[in-house]
Amino acid sequence: MSCMPIKNKTFLSNNVLGKYKTLTLNSHASEGGFARANKNDIIVIYRKDSSLSHISNHSKIVSKISRDKGETWSKESDVYNSPYDDRNLVVGNLSNGNIIIVFRKYDAVNKMSIGSGYIISSDNGKTWSDFVKLKNTEKISHQPFGNIFTHIGKNSFLIHYSKGITKMYSSIDDFDSYPDEFTIINDSTKILREPFLVKINKKKSLILFRNENGRTGQGSFYQYNSNGESFYYKGETNIFDDYGQSVRSPASLRYNPNTNLLEVCVASRVWNYSEKNFSNELRIYSQDADSVFYNSKAYQLKYTTSRPMPSNHWFYGYPKFITISDNEVLYLITDSKINNTNISPRTHINNEQLAP
Repeated sequence: MSCMPIKNKTFLSNNVLGKYKTLTLNSHASEGGFARANKNDIIVIYRKDSSLSHISNHSKIVSKISRDKGETWSKESDVYNSPYDDRNLVVGNLSNGNIIIVFRKYDAVNKMSIGSGYIISSDNGKTWSDFVKLKNTEKISHQPFGNIFTHIGKNSFLIHYSKGITKMYSSIDDFDSYPDEFTIINDSTKILREPFLVKINKKKSLILFRNENGRTGQGSFYQYNSNGESFYYKGETNIFDDYGQSVRSPASLRYNPNTNLLEVCVASRVWNYSEKNFSNELRIYSQDADSVFYNSKAYQLKYTTSRPMPSNHWFYGYPKFITISDNEVLYLITDSKINNTNISPRTHINNEQLAP
């Protein structure tokens, strides 16, 4: 996993890709996220598996702290470690400043969901509460994903289930009591994965889903809109619509209410070692939020980056972000490396790393 700052004076104009820093090596690290440890410090929290496995019961949740806007990071600290695979993290701050981690426990040996829930820290990540398990998440296919979002006095997160179902879990008391549960999307005509929601104003919201149609997914994203409590399918976006390969990595969304601009960070990836790896890249799209709300094909590509190829064949995934200042954003991404021409399809995911 790695981090990189993107500096911009007008949110997306004059982008400058900053220094790339590797957070962890020699493990499978993935699905992390940022939060504020206090007013000035940043905490990064992620799944780490020393067995180099994409799915296994050897994983645990760990964290690092930066006191200088991501320039340097503390030693790794253990956060949570159950007998199962602690995975699919959603990380963020609640209205009162507390840090919450939503995640799923999965039994990789018996291939069964133990259930999803959350833990909370009220002391900037030093100690954590007991795991609060969400009801009706045992033994069924589901995955927490996206962000912690606050709106009209509520803190919320999303979990997608099979058969096109997405549920929102919301709390008016910073999760001191059990959250309310709402089914916000029930669309069995789509195979929806990894939702990321952004609030545009009091009534307008949109969600981007990765299209999970087919064994390796399609190079497309679905958009769902809401003018209030109900969400409806708006259409496929034009994100990566020029890309004929599989796009596995989900999107992250960032909204600036001062400029009404919506920023989307996505990454391309393919399963096996081939010439297709040469064109893997990280992309940032942006447009006026109202424009893409009414037209899901209105996203504008603003910035792309990729490593020199063909050496190493790295590619990005699972971008998350935290805003550092008015002109600087810190993005968190995973890396995956294919360094064996005889590597089997999909096995590259066992050496994913983390970088800011």
